[in-house]
Amino acid sequence: MIVFFKFIFFFSGITTLIFAMFLYFRNRNDIINKTYSGLSLCCAVWSLGFFALLSADNIKDAYLSRTIMDIGAIILPAFWIHFVYSVLELNDKKKKEIIYYYFFGALLVALNVIDYFYHGVFTKGIVSNYIFNYYPSAGPGYYLFVLFYIIIVPYSLYQLIRSYNKSSGFKAKQIKFFIIGSLLGFGGGVTAFLFTFNIPVPPYGIILFAFYPVIIAYGITKHHLFDVKVIATELLTFAIWIFVFTRLLVAETVQEQVINGALLIFLIISGILLIKSVIKEVNQREKIEHLAGQLEDFIHFLSHEVKGILGKNRVMFEAMIEGDLGAMTPQMDNPVKQSLKDTESAVNMVMNILQSSDIKNGKLVMNKQPFDFRQSVIDVVNEFRPDVEKKGLQLEMDLDGYTKCIVVGDKENLVKHVIKNLLSNSLLYTPSGKIIVGLKPGKDKNVRFFVKDTGLGLSEHTKAKLFTEGGKGEDASKVNVHSTGYGLYFAKGIVEAHEGKIWAESEGEGKGSTFYVELKCV
Repeated sequence: MIVFFKFIFFFSGITTLIFAMFLYFRNRNDIINKTYSGLSLCCAVWSLGFFALLSADNIKDAYLSRTIMDIGAIILPAFWIHFVYSVLELNDKKKKEIIYYYFFGALLVALNVIDYFYHGVFTKGIVSNYIFNYYPSAGPGYYLFVLFYIIIVPYSLYQLIRSYNKSSGFKAKQIKFFIIGSLLGFGGGVTAFLFTFNIPVPPYGIILFAFYPVIIAYGITKHHLFDVKVIATELLTFAIWIFVFTRLLVAETVQEQVINGALLIFLIISGILLIKSVIKEVNQREKIEHLAGQLEDFIHFLSHEVKGILGKNRVMFEAMIEGDLGAMTPQMDNPVKQSLKDTESAVNMVMNILQSSDIKNGKLVMNKQPFDFRQSVIDVVNEFRPDVEKKGLQLEMDLDGYTKCIVVGDKENLVKHVIKNLLSNSLLYTPSGKIIVGLKPGKDKNVRFFVKDTGLGLSEHTKAKLFTEGGKGEDASKVNVHSTGYGLYFAKGIVEAHEGKIWAESEGEGKGSTFYVELKCV
């Protein structure tokens, strides 16, 4: 069993060290990379120091290993909160607070080093515990050390969760990975300290700590696999080198030494070539991603300019219809009204493109407040009823006994871009028959909003494209030539920003369709 713990601490130490070096040298000027590298270096010092402690064969080496490993553990919370503030872009606002954390950490490090020369300041000593020959026993300084964690870890999680609730798109996903990684890292790491305080629980949770650097690094790379792919290749290559090198060291015959030596040389050469090829692929993909970002910025800029021009045209047409520019001739009335309608449609199209870009880049801010989702559905149905009946369709509402349904969310976005969008699409693509709008219970006490119609229906091919950027069906394009395909994509982004789900069901073309949205109901 002692071999298991040694392996976990050694593996965690090497893994975090590689991640720290890779991300630091990849972009030395990025504050997120620098704070993560410092954080990972602390983890590596603690893990490898713990490995050395478990491997010590005398009390002097055990004390030295304990001192080194606790230096990493003491500074770790300061780097962690600095990393969190860097991710949340709060460094300038929290500058003094960050300095205080590092200063307090430095004081604890001083106590820890003093304890190496004068035992009893930081620990009571090194004792035998469970299967371990040497294990630290908590002294006065250790309680201050634990207090340091109690202050920083819950507060940092509060900041992350608070930011997560206000974020959307990949930013929200990135923060979610940081929350998961911190829970695994601190939750698993804390089990290594239970014996220190005479709590008889073996540190099995340390295995969770091994996953922490991978999850955090995955989040740093903006929810992409590019950099992580390089790191994974390096880890695998280094692991193979270490394994073969170990075989070389323990080889008992000249023949085994020659074979393992030749194999090691071959693996080093092939490993280097493999890593270089992966890095080249990553660089090419990053260039493509950069160009795509530049193109999107250009489209965003162009859309803003077009929106401004269309806005001015809309104001002009409205002024003409209201008579502010003088009376119009009868021949001008219909063309001007149609021009206003087309302009408003174009403005909505541009807004869909802009908002879709914002939600994809995590820039769309959600103002989440409790509101009665049921009442919002009723209001939208009543607003659409005249247009539905004018088209000769039936409009039914099925609330399944709901008298109230409180949802914590951005009411404006959910109503305008989800409820109204789905009902508007149903009205547009249903030539005859009826539309049913309703609510029914979803999974885990969620509410499921639906819009069911007897319209064009959906093929499997169309369903696969529906919620993608610019995705739309061929029949839909025939009915609505001005469709951009961004409406449902934007609706999906809003629903997912509320941790909900949106999907469509249909038995096929010409057989109608049902669109569902599932949200948390409190």
